[in-house]
Amino acid sequence: MEENKKVYSFSVSLMEYQSTIPSLWKTVQGFARANPDLLAANSSIDFLLKDPSQGIESDYNLCHFWSNFEAGDMRFWRSTTYAKFFAHLDRAGGIYYERWAEGPIHSIAAALFLRREQIHQWDDIGYFQTPFSHCPSDYERFHSNGQLHPIHH
Repeated sequence: MEENKKVYSFSVSLMEYQSTIPSLWKTVQGFARANPDLLAANSSIDFLLKDPSQGIESDYNLCHFWSNFEAGDMRFWRSTTYAKFFAHLDRAGGIYYERWAEGPIHSIAAALFLRREQIHQWDDIGYFQTPFSHCPSDYERFHSNGQLHPIHH
């Protein structure tokens, strides 16, 4: 990741349950409006928006990078920008009262504060945890050594 200047990576993305984050997006929007200087140019925020043409004013589409298989540069998580963002979320109380989890929080932070090219999806690594999975989409790469076969349970 360091050689390729990647700061955050994930394998699986999925939808969060709205009932667990009813006020998260409004809290994020408030932070973004108050701190536009912290938002990255060429971010990947459109990945999280129902209507990317509206920018941060759009509703959240509930998509997030699943934290069960993520890797990140600790300098990002320890940065002043992330600390300020997390403190804002913490003061709002949703982590405790609504169950805002690390998946949406990490995803939104990466999408807001990192440039698109700093985020990497591990498309070439398979991952499985019931009921979710990710299979490499590059068929040739997946089968290139002739040794890979499906696992039957």
